[in-house]
Amino acid sequence: MKAFQDRFGNLNDRFVTAHEIAQAIEIAGVQTEQVLPGLRALAAWVERDTIRRYRDIRAHYLGRRAHTLLAPMRALSRKLAAPNAANDTKPSRVRLK
Repeated sequence: MKAFQDRFGNLNDRFVTAHEIAQAIEIAGVQTEQVLPGLRALAAWVERDTIRRYRDIRAHYLGRRAHTLLAPMRALSRKLAAPNAANDTKPSRVRLK
């Protein structure tokens, strides 16, 4: 789960960075000619890195492997949503593989 969180967190960071670059271009205004080459280079790097990070996520969590990740989560969701037959207030233990 830690690796999952790290990978998606890093991908999200790239989306945030791309948005910040777009804002920087707008803010630059008259200085755009001076900063635009650097911002374009940075934006190109962010795009390449975003694609690389998405491919990593796709390889580890999507496609056929998504079932491995999502099945225990779905089972937990069903278990938590089901009414407790004994009306016991103590939550039952759920074990993930």
